[in-house]
Amino acid sequence: MLITLLKIIHIILAILIILIVLVQEGSGQGLGSGFGGAASDKLFSSSGGKNFLTRATAVLITLFVITSIGISKMSSSKSSEKSQLKESLQEEKKMEKTMEETKEKSQKSSAEDETSQPEDKQAE
Repeated sequence: MLITLLKIIHIILAILIILIVLVQEGSGQGLGSGFGGAASDKLFSSSGGKNFLTRATAVLITLFVITSIGISKMSSSKSSEKSQLKESLQEEKKMEKTMEETKEKSQKSSAEDETSQPEDKQAE
């Protein structure tokens, strides 16, 4: 139940990240502005909308990473629980099989004893 809720939140975060990145206006300079290119003066200009979208993107990406880690941890713990459950079920099946085999052997031996007794009585 919890892992399903976490997956739903994860998908919603992914969609929100995509939408916010698409809404952001591209700088148009590419990597050149980050390394002192001709348009680096725009890097430190005041931009209220860009600042909000940048912070929102950072928060959403952080939440996305946290939900990714949470889903990973929960999935791995569930798979280990399932493997332990499978092992215990296999052990129970083996025990039941050996018990059935011993029952069959004891029934066969008791049936053989019953059939051999009348023959012994007839021989006397």
